[in-house]
Amino acid sequence: MENDMLNVHPNPTRCLKSLEELEACVQEDERKLQLIPLASLELKLRDDTTLSGLTLTRRAMRQLCSRTQARGAFNVLDRLSERGLAGAALNNLLASEDARCDLQRRVAVVNSEHSVITGFVGGGYQLYPHSRMLKDFSGLLDQVDFHESFWNLDTLHVRVLERQKGVTLRHLPNGEPDHIRLGLDLGNGVSGGRALKSSVFTLRLICTNGMVATQTLSRRKVAHRGCSERFLKRVEDVIELSRDEYEVIERQVDALVARPFDPDWLSRQELELPPMKMPVPSMAGTPAGKRSSVQLERLSEWYCELPQHIGGPVTRNRFSQPDASLFDFVEMFTEHAHLYNNEDRQRIEHEAGRLSKGLVSAIASEHGNHRKQI
Repeated sequence: MENDMLNVHPNPTRCLKSLEELEACVQEDERKLQLIPLASLELKLRDDTTLSGLTLTRRAMRQLCSRTQARGAFNVLDRLSERGLAGAALNNLLASEDARCDLQRRVAVVNSEHSVITGFVGGGYQLYPHSRMLKDFSGLLDQVDFHESFWNLDTLHVRVLERQKGVTLRHLPNGEPDHIRLGLDLGNGVSGGRALKSSVFTLRLICTNGMVATQTLSRRKVAHRGCSERFLKRVEDVIELSRDEYEVIERQVDALVARPFDPDWLSRQELELPPMKMPVPSMAGTPAGKRSSVQLERLSEWYCELPQHIGGPVTRNRFSQPDASLFDFVEMFTEHAHLYNNEDRQRIEHEAGRLSKGLVSAIASEHGNHRKQI
């Protein structure tokens, strides 16, 4: 039986391919944006998913549960399947004096066209509309090429590529360069659940596979609070700091390209692999130092066969050559990501970035141990 708590507004993500299309969607959407004080609404759920006639997105439902101070309330209610139980249980939690006092000070972010609550924010929340972000970044957008954008009712990701920044991995048999462009993945939220974030984004031109590269420092972000002027200054600083990481990412790519694909070596590493349409062997969860010789052999065979099972045309072509590298191994997942919807594709691209950082760390650690032995 389908879980009633999951029957919230789906809030699907769309992929937009031009800046003009993005600006039009954002402007149209913001005309429907309303901020409604919760003090003016009846704080009681109807049919498990509506509050004063307004449907909640999944994120808004999670935020509402978090205001009850009941640890893990959302996860518990999310597992209830009998109709009405989740709403009744949450209404009991919302009826407490502490929860009501807290919610009375908050504001619901509402999309009036769909009658959907996309989130809840406090009085100190610094609303930073997507249109304002695009306007503030107009100088940046003049210096880069727009690549794509992911947009839904409350979040926006914009991917841009620097015109002068990139890495050439090798030259293909036809003489064309196998080139990677570097840029930024910029994210923003308007419903209290997402800070403004900036990460380095890479795009491999021969297959249009993207990867959100994990930097040496954590992803740069700016929380939606503080005075407007100070907030905008922090946004500018975040963009510049992210761009300073380009050289780090170039070195990371170079290290992976220089390392041949070696299933035996991979079988001895503890790796967090991105999601894929193929089960991961249970032995991969065993600490590397405790894997038996039989487990290592089987895991090596699995890594050896993986490109043929989940790889696309570019991956299969690269692994048919004798010079396939660890970078090709990571890119296998970003090509595989195109089989998923937009949200899952973004998640896999982030996970591929984490995998690349983990592989580079393993290589560096190995070199460090070798130097110690010498």
